[in-house]
Amino acid sequence: MDPALDWTSDEEFAIDGISYLCRGVKVGLKSTPNRFCIIKPRWQIERYDELLRHTTPKNIFELGIWDGGSTAFLAQRAHPSKLVALDVTPEPCLALESFLDARGLRDAVATYYGVDQADTHKLADILAREYHGDPLDLVIDDASHLIEETRESFNFLFPHLSPGGAYVIEDWSGAHTNFQPGPETPLSVLLFELMLAAAHRPALIAEIAIRRGLAIVRRGPEAIDPGSFDVSAIYGKVGRDLMRGLP
Repeated sequence: MDPALDWTSDEEFAIDGISYLCRGVKVGLKSTPNRFCIIKPRWQIERYDELLRHTTPKNIFELGIWDGGSTAFLAQRAHPSKLVALDVTPEPCLALESFLDARGLRDAVATYYGVDQADTHKLADILAREYHGDPLDLVIDDASHLIEETRESFNFLFPHLSPGGAYVIEDWSGAHTNFQPGPETPLSVLLFELMLAAAHRPALIAEIAIRRGLAIVRRGPEAIDPGSFDVSAIYGKVGRDLMRGLP
């Protein structure tokens, strides 16, 4: 087991000579190959570290790269067989790309840029190319935080999780905290759907752990048809009545 994270303050920690600054973006810093900015507070980093230690995921799929910090963290801390990270921005994250080259991680980590998280055809191509039919153990969605795009990704990727695998949705509460104000339907509506699905089909969604800004959804043992899965269609009449009138 890896040693505990080396926290030098509540804002910064290190792994094997690489520093991670939790709040660097707030003071205008950008990632470098040896010091990454990561937009996650300490409690969230520690929750991810606990998740990685308890589940030891080998196949990880990450939606959203931004400045590369979370991808580098996952590569160092999870030691995955395959980690795929993608972002809608077409320009590569140079700090992350340099880090992967310097650490010899190209076989274990694949990055894709200019990919919309709701482009399920592209997601299918990436899954086939990188995982060769093997199931995923962990999916992290820290991408658009928009409900339609997030729901599309969930409907496509959740069936590809192994039973017991975890699907993480970040910043689900953003519309309630002014993190992501605007006219869009709040992402929390998707969390309502997931809770109703877990109530109606507990063998499909076995557990949901929710904290402000972070939801972890565990897949149950029930078989799922990846071609037809739609979370909006699986929570029964009671759930449909509760959701009536919501997008």
